[in-house]
Amino acid sequence: MGVWNESWTRGLCSKIIKKYNGNNAVASTNGTTVGITSGNMTMILPPSGISSTGNSPSTLDNTDSTAFSSVNAFISHVNDYDVSVEGNYDFTSTAGFNILFISLNPYEYGRTSSTDHKFSFDGHVVLHNNGSSTLVGFEHQLLANGPGGGENFTNVLNSNVTSIAENTGTIELNSGKKMIGMMIDTEYSDGDDATHGFIKTPQTNNNGTIKIAETASESIGIDYGFYESAAPNSSVKIGKKL
Repeated sequence: MGVWNESWTRGLCSKIIKKYNGNNAVASTNGTTVGITSGNMTMILPPSGISSTGNSPSTLDNTDSTAFSSVNAFISHVNDYDVSVEGNYDFTSTAGFNILFISLNPYEYGRTSSTDHKFSFDGHVVLHNNGSSTLVGFEHQLLANGPGGGENFTNVLNSNVTSIAENTGTIELNSGKKMIGMMIDTEYSDGDDATHGFIKTPQTNNNGTIKIAETASESIGIDYGFYESAAPNSSVKIGKKL
């Protein structure tokens, strides 16, 4: 679930956004409410004619905070086009379960397109985890061929399309415990790779910086997560970690 409702998104920001820009956006979640307390974030919709799900405003600011039964992500994306996130963010979790600043779940990739798609984080995010579980900067949760897998997109099965998650900015694990800069996991079971996974190897690339501050502990730059039993099928570029 997410901040608005399922017709909007699984995270604070809608699945239909093409580009995000944080203007010193300070945000937080306790697991049931998430919102921006200062600064703002502007958003650009994809070009007309591109299929997408959800609705969205063009700006989020300190008037935007909504309660839900469970908040998973601040930014969530599934749709069949490239996305970039730019600007400056400060994000805090006090939740008792895993929270994601960005969740890329690219199960719509290849539904109509015939080329790879990239979700790129080009900004600077400072993360604080005051909760009892994990806070992840950028999750690459692998699933292909529709929201439940198995829809057999031609452009996925013929190896034309895969998912690229790229950090070219700075993900800073600033304070608290149990933080991960970038995480790769799968949303399908072992043995379902041919129908639920990408045939062409996905990429998880750190071409920017992942910084672990001295005030952070029990944290790691890049890691694999366990969601379903299939092993994560992604190449990984470690990049620069401080």
